[in-house]
Amino acid sequence: MLKTYNLKLIAYGLIAVLALAFLIWLIYPEKQALKLAPEVQITFPEGFTVKQIQERLAAHGLIFELDENLSGYLFPDTYRFYKKSIAEQAVKKMRDNFEAKVGQINYDDLILASIVQKEVSDERDMKKAAGIFLKRLKANMPLQSDATINFITGKNLIQPSIEDTKTVSPYNTYLNLGLPLKPICNPGLAAIEAVRFPEESPYWYFLTPLGMTTIYSKTLEEHNAAKAKYLTSNNKNNKMKLMKIGIIIAPKDFKDEEYFVPKEAFENAGFIVETISYKFGPAIGVDGNEAKVDVLAKNLKLDDYQAVVFVGGPGAQKYIEDTTAHKIAQDAVSQNKILGAICIAPAILAKAGVLKDKQATVWSSNLDKSAIKILEQNGAKYLARNVVEDGRIVTADGPKSAQEFAQTIIKLLE
Repeated sequence: MLKTYNLKLIAYGLIAVLALAFLIWLIYPEKQALKLAPEVQITFPEGFTVKQIQERLAAHGLIFELDENLSGYLFPDTYRFYKKSIAEQAVKKMRDNFEAKVGQINYDDLILASIVQKEVSDERDMKKAAGIFLKRLKANMPLQSDATINFITGKNLIQPSIEDTKTVSPYNTYLNLGLPLKPICNPGLAAIEAVRFPEESPYWYFLTPLGMTTIYSKTLEEHNAAKAKYLTSNNKNNKMKLMKIGIIIAPKDFKDEEYFVPKEAFENAGFIVETISYKFGPAIGVDGNEAKVDVLAKNLKLDDYQAVVFVGGPGAQKYIEDTTAHKIAQDAVSQNKILGAICIAPAILAKAGVLKDKQATVWSSNLDKSAIKILEQNGAKYLARNVVEDGRIVTADGPKSAQEFAQTIIKLLE
């Protein structure tokens, strides 16, 4: 009898638990559905606009419109979203991240941080640029930010034309005093901290020539002389817009940062970028981000490109012995193209025989030195550096070096 009684208690308890679970389902069906839905991981780089965030979400199947008034508050980071998420849920996650990492911030500071984000990339330069902008605001001088002009025109030129600087817009900081109406992008923490803790300097002007460090000037005369010496003319900018860079990635498990960071840097510098892989359809990165494939590796015509870049990641390992990849590298060298490889990808160049008697770097760890051995066995001189430039070949050791890697290639293409 006691055993039967205990079994009845267990049965009643189980029924009660199931009933409660069903009740919760009825009350909060959307939350339960989300928990059962697959997730997607998406990375939003610093400086993305609301439109760019919306486009990247859509590329992962999250199709909805985002309010432009959110500009500045959608914190750039890597997120995981349920594939059935709605706009409010995605925005809340990004806004919550902003609150956690940034906290309270004056809206004017956020606007200025968005300009600083687009003007310079180095953290030290961000602090100095923020100091210059704040000094100009205090002196009632126009900011004359080229980033705001590019925001208006969408051209991403290093030096906007005189005609562009005359465009009538509340975002034109050449024509209008003070700050624009809203942030022009979603800045990262470094740009925000630069505005909070700016660096004082004797400078009033600065410019960042293509592939070079930022140049600062104390007077307008010095600034104009620097522009005449270092900045490309509009004709050269237009020519660069016709220059193409091909980025070669594995169809699956390429390293996201090694693709997206250089791609953005190349496009911001005015180059056309095409993605090359071994099959059509979206290529999937290690972090789950997708890249649209434009050209198949077997159909690649090197005459169309000024530079070719191999991206690393786990998926690139199978192409270390790939004859198609070897031929691309060999032809790039024979045609005097710029040839780049990052992470594990320099091993592809080594196997292709193009690193013989060349200095190069490659990814390695304390437990895995195999890529270094491949370089050395094929005649390369390994250097334990982030980025190594030897002639027209550029190699880098991994994602942390992606920005420097891209800028080195851009400088060679000037």
